[in-house]
Amino acid sequence: MKSPRSQYHFNFESYGVVLRIESNSPETLAIAKNVAAKALIGQMTMLSDAVQAPYSFSINYEDGRYEICRDGESLSSGSDETVFLKYFDSMVRSRVTEKAKDLVFVHAGAVGWKGNAILIPARSGMGKTTLVSELIQLGADYYSDEYAVLDIEGMNHPFARPLSMRVTDAGEMRQIDVEPADLQATVGTVRLPVGLVVLTEYKPEIPLTIGRLSIGSGILETVNHTIPFAVSPENSLKVLKTALSRAIILKGMRGDAKQFARSVISFFDYQLDSGMADRTVESFFGGDNE
Repeated sequence: MKSPRSQYHFNFESYGVVLRIESNSPETLAIAKNVAAKALIGQMTMLSDAVQAPYSFSINYEDGRYEICRDGESLSSGSDETVFLKYFDSMVRSRVTEKAKDLVFVHAGAVGWKGNAILIPARSGMGKTTLVSELIQLGADYYSDEYAVLDIEGMNHPFARPLSMRVTDAGEMRQIDVEPADLQATVGTVRLPVGLVVLTEYKPEIPLTIGRLSIGSGILETVNHTIPFAVSPENSLKVLKTALSRAIILKGMRGDAKQFARSVISFFDYQLDSGMADRTVESFFGGDNE
């Protein structure tokens, strides 16, 4: 689809990134603004046209079809509004998380526990949200089911979007947004030092394996989930080293999320209280897959 020139627009800043959103339709632009605000949990400061935006998205609608362009290059077109807007949501978040100034976004779940952040770096579909939901039901503060947001001092900031949970409906798996309040969750509002990193994936067919990693190995593992690493490796590594230098880092496969969450809390409580004086890491997780 060749869309007419975009006539309507607005500029905004989010996490230090300035973007311009354009459209050939004021109605479509209003929809795009709402989607962007939700994608970025409201962290948008509107700017005047005089502010130069280095990054842009054009969202045009014509003859029943949408088209999205990024920085002048067409990315996608289609007639399904739901699919199209979900794609735009993802593109806006990706641009901001890649280019954010003074912050490093890690693809991870995050909760707060006794003044520390617990991070769960993992790819999509590996059970982050399920584990986060179990942890907050045990009393942890909710920070994110999608991003750990680390600053130059290595502190984790909240990114408390609704939890994107998978449910089975009429035999089909689909995703729904669940507000933290629906899980009686307390949402974290202050930045926290990283106290525990749990690199885990849901693999019920594999016996539970869990062990402690060195700081260096933990950083290398977490790099795989660090969004701006490809464009800013030096800064990403610097922030990860600062954040993880104070943390305990665990890695392993898990089964049941409810039992695993209890084991995580028991382990971390014991570590905070006694510094692992006389128990091994494995002793806290031995019954997870039973």
